[in-house]
Amino acid sequence: MTNIIFDTNAARDFVAGVQLEELEEYARDMAGLFEDSEIKLNVSPVVIQELLYHLVDSDDRDFSVSFKAIKAMMLVQEHQRKDGVHEMMSPAELLIAHEIYHMRSESRELMYSQLMSIANTIAHGGIEDIPDLHTIDGGTVKTYVDDIENGFVEQIREVCKSMVILAQHNNLTFEEELQTPEAESVLVTYFSRTTYNLLMNEGKLPDYHQFLPNFVPYSPEAERKMREFHRFMDESNKEIIRRYPAFLKLVKEVVRRIHQSGNQISDDKLKNYIWDISLMFHVNDHTVNQQPFRFVTSDKTMLLASGAFHDSQNVMNYAEFKNWILG
Repeated sequence: MTNIIFDTNAARDFVAGVQLEELEEYARDMAGLFEDSEIKLNVSPVVIQELLYHLVDSDDRDFSVSFKAIKAMMLVQEHQRKDGVHEMMSPAELLIAHEIYHMRSESRELMYSQLMSIANTIAHGGIEDIPDLHTIDGGTVKTYVDDIENGFVEQIREVCKSMVILAQHNNLTFEEELQTPEAESVLVTYFSRTTYNLLMNEGKLPDYHQFLPNFVPYSPEAERKMREFHRFMDESNKEIIRRYPAFLKLVKEVVRRIHQSGNQISDDKLKNYIWDISLMFHVNDHTVNQQPFRFVTSDKTMLLASGAFHDSQNVMNYAEFKNWILG
């Protein structure tokens, strides 16, 4: 069995040209074709979240295709899971919480479960029956996604500036600096810190402010705790680097492109990268539950350039995927 994962644009391509009234029959047919081809569709809540973003406003130009993409993917998965139970691929912060910090973030698990529940409701309803699109904190999916994207753009630009400063300080080229352990730790800090903050807000990890010199008066004990905290975060970053090499390679490629553009790459372009990077946490050894997988994406060229995929057969655009299954 070969697992497939669609990124958001590939999910839209999956339903291109399919009419609303044809979706249920189309999903049954595709599920049957996938079964015959020994293909299993995996649905990421990250992709569902991006598609739901466009359902907040019915005037959104991607409203209809995003609705169809959610409905089709959820129905295909339902037909493939004979018991009708949907599976959810763990997003990056849940993987980091479990595998790095050995904890669970119940609040974030609940949020993603609610998003998948909304997707399941969409799968069995009409386009005029879009359910409530609020996340558990009361904000809309759109607000949540906007906050994540804007924060990522700001942070990744700052990371690029840090790489330039580190390269100059270490008398290295920008590319040489990107490969150093110090730089790699800086690159993953955004993601480790995001998960740390989630667990901290749930009371499972200590408030990091108590380890920062600007917030705590100096004392030998405060200095010791600060060193321990930094050592803890460094070890966490090293483990992320070891476990998720594909993710790191794509982050490096994004930073590399920002630098090569003279920091002129647009915010809109950068916003899309956060979700591609998040999906790379599933790539690891190019298997899902020890079964081979293929990633269907609109960014094949960039992913191959990053080195995230050591075999070009593991990544394909939608046209290649379509040719593969229709043979």
